[in-house]
Amino acid sequence: MKTAIILGGSGGIGGATARAFAGAGYTPILSYRGQQAAAEALAAELGGAAFPATVLHARDLFGLT
Repeated sequence: MKTAIILGGSGGIGGATARAFAGAGYTPILSYRGQQAAAEALAAELGGAAFPATVLHARDLFGLT
């Protein structure tokens, strides 16, 4: 199984990216900051999942402190 994590995947460029990855056989995992309904609807449409996330620094992506 191939998985793609898309930050800001609830619309615009992130939504287009999620659709492209899904079209290529990936399961898209979408993060959102304020557009929960849009992210969850797109994730359901594409067979993925959505979760709230805010990345303020690159280290947040890797769990570094």
